[in-house]
Amino acid sequence: MSNVTPFPTQELQAASLNERLKSLIDRLDAKYSDLDALHADLHASEQTASEWEGELDILLKQYVPIVGIENVDPMFLTYSNNVKVLETEEGFELMWLGENDE
Repeated sequence: MSNVTPFPTQELQAASLNERLKSLIDRLDAKYSDLDALHADLHASEQTASEWEGELDILLKQYVPIVGIENVDPMFLTYSNNVKVLETEEGFELMWLGENDE
């Protein structure tokens, strides 16, 4: 008698592949659910950040005319869409674009 291992039949191969496919689909479904939840969290965070940026601009529109753009802490301006940075011979100049906004 020899110790010959018989090759799996096509039915066994098909059953094994079928189980691997099902397992992979289950893992993919779980991963897609995770991605959907992360996408929803990202969208909510982007909305919150946008609202806070809007609030920052409202406050800056009140603050800049009182103190002048040259006296505003540059960190305040970093997050605003109403500031334009111009390079001049003397360095950089900050231009407040929100002056004419109501």
